Amino acid sequence: MVDVKFETDYNKKISIATCPEKSKSVLTVSPSPGGFIFYSISANSGPVAAELSGRFTSIENAHKAIESYYNKMKQTRGSQEKEIVDRIKKRKAEENATKSGTKDSKHVHQGSNN
Repeated sequence: MVDVKFETDYNKKISIATCPEKSKSVLTVSPSPGGFIFYSISANSGPVAAELSGRFTSIENAHKAIESYYNKMKQTRGSQEKEIVDRIKKRKAEENATKSGTKDSKHVHQGSNN
């Protein structure tokens, strides 16, 4: 199961869903235009997937559909690239932390000159 994060504001009847493990896009659940009790899902970039297009009777039902969608989908190219870049940065930081001060130690005078 993937970790889908929901930020829900029941007063405004809006919910924002993110899943950085699978996709960089942000999904928004909001009341359907012209619908009094129905909710629809929209994406911040591009069209919404066929599984998520439609109307839902509650925000919770929309959340269930989003979780199911993210559990079934493959990781997008954008989130793969971000994951790789983060992994490389972490590895470089660890390598830099483990390097000793060998550059400076060759200039240290050891022993007496007598």
